[in-house]
Amino acid sequence: MSQSMKVQWSDALKTGNRAIDNQHKYLIDIINDLAGAIESGQTAQSLKKIVNLLQYYTEWHFCNEEGCMERLKCPYAARNKDAHAQFIQTFLAFRAELDGGGDSNEIATRMYKTLTAWLVQHIQGIDAQLAHVSGEGGAPVVNPCVPAPAAVPEASPEPATIPPAPAPTPESAPGPEQPVTQRVPPPVQAAPPPAVHEEPKPEKKWWQFGR
Repeated sequence: MSQSMKVQWSDALKTGNRAIDNQHKYLIDIINDLAGAIESGQTAQSLKKIVNLLQYYTEWHFCNEEGCMERLKCPYAARNKDAHAQFIQTFLAFRAELDGGGDSNEIATRMYKTLTAWLVQHIQGIDAQLAHVSGEGGAPVVNPCVPAPAAVPEASPEPATIPPAPAPTPESAPGPEQPVTQRVPPPVQAAPPPAVHEEPKPEKKWWQFGR
């Protein structure tokens, strides 16, 4: 499978809605990864990994795109949803063949050719109708084709808890029958006076006696 057989993104595939265009670009990248795996003769297990990713992202994109058309009140919304359902049936039929243990390279080649032909025709025929309802002259403040993040539930405020009063101790709170005694501080003992050291008198010599 030569490079010319792979899907090349161009302005002819633009829908007029940048969010959907970015999703289409990534979808085409996955399909072209499948083409590369076929060309390099990768194992059936490697091909199935790419097909798993392709199925997951295709279903997510279809759900997102259908919701986008409904919110924008696109007149092709119902037709788009029906086309997606038919595509999923075709995809699952190829998936069943691949899981059945047949020639994985041959099955993947037929899958690639069928999916790319359908995708190009579908984008140019139905998805391009988004250009008439998107009105994206500049960067939109809110793009209805971008899935909104899941709302994080706000935590309910917990009631304020008042800490319990400390338990009374026998010293601070005597029993009902015990008289309240006043604590008398112990007497302060005076420090002893400093000892007086007398200097020794000089001893008289024998010639000093009598003086």
